[in-house]
Amino acid sequence: MRKYIILPSCLLVLNVVQEVVVYKAALIRHAHLRVLFLVFMFALGFTFVGFVVYPLIERSLRNLHRSSKSVAGRIGEVLFLAMLCAGLYFLYYQIYIHGPHTLLPRPWRNPLIRL
Repeated sequence: MRKYIILPSCLLVLNVVQEVVVYKAALIRHAHLRVLFLVFMFALGFTFVGFVVYPLIERSLRNLHRSSKSVAGRIGEVLFLAMLCAGLYFLYYQIYIHGPHTLLPRPWRNPLIRL
């Protein structure tokens, strides 16, 4: 399960965060500063996913698997995985159909830049 569910989910979450960071980096006009900001934020993102998100999802799946066997059999685990996939689908739908700004609260969105 670790190879097929947890790692891909973590990488997809990281990709969502990267999309938002790239969106926010558009506010930095100087090209070198923007690239430095992106490299720094991506390094932080990889670290965050590796040390926080991955163990959190792994622990959640382990706890759910243990409790689902005693309460609902495999149905609990299947429902959790379905909800995880649905949540990731919703995030990607928002990003690629409506734009990454839709994941942010209004005050955090970039102002419209007129050329």
